[in-house]
Amino acid sequence: MAARALSGADFTTKHRSTSYDYISPIGLNLTGKHVLITGVAWGDGSGYATATAFARAGASMIAVADLHGVSDDLVSKLKMAATQAGRS
Repeated sequence: MAARALSGADFTTKHRSTSYDYISPIGLNLTGKHVLITGVAWGDGSGYATATAFARAGASMIAVADLHGVSDDLVSKLKMAATQAGRS
């Protein structure tokens, strides 16, 4: 019980598992902005989610890096996310 109290789980009455409109990346305009995101090679973790959010927000250049390399499939997925958000 003590571990739960220290985790911060009871600090708020609302818990969110998805983004809400106010912070949606689609509402941002990052045209002309360049970003570097590391740790995205696997295409399923927080690095990938961050890169996808920047693509949807219209970042002009997204540099992705990972110790394991970056696949062409990952690049295609990010381009598709930008296109689907009307940012191509």
